Amino acid sequence: LYKFGTTGSGANQFRTPIGIAASGDPAVIYVADTNNHRVSVYAETCGTNCVTLVGNIGTGSPGNADGQFSQPFGVDITFEENTDTVCPGFYAVLYVADYGNNRVQKFKANPCFLPSFPGSFDRKWSINGQPFKTKVAPNGNVYTVTSVGTPVTVNTPTGALVTTWGASGSNNGEFR
Repeated sequence: LYKFGTTGSGANQFRTPIGIAASGDPAVIYVADTNNHRVSVYAETCGTNCVTLVGNIGTGSPGNADGQFSQPFGVDITFEENTDTVCPGFYAVLYVADYGNNRVQKFKANPCFLPSFPGSFDRKWSINGQPFKTKVAPNGNVYTVTSVGTPVTVNTPTGALVTTWGASGSNNGEFR
């Protein structure tokens, strides 16, 4: 059993942690710290001593610039191949459902130091509605569930829209 974090806005503290994702062996844990407007990243091998923050670091306030969040809810992690000859192999890619900004943001870790975040901001795309959760499928497509508008949106890893389905309501094929 592994326990970390207390209530607050400092390092190793949370204000309404909602989303969580894990990857690798040893595990790296990603926590959407919703009301601190950031994502906290923990490496299992060093516990709470090596927390990295992604987003509005130290401010506790929402932001809408690239790499900033307004209530991140969902997080997911996947890996992409790095074809660079200097650092061949795979690197971590973090997707964040940025609820308050109606978008999904994508971050890439430094491929030479896996998994190191914040890494670099890669891209963002708008979502019709406020995204709650985001998950990456084995084919790389990103599935996002929203609170209003079109409940399920599917995008490519570059943010291009693939499809949407469902609608708000209580009939067959609709979501509440």
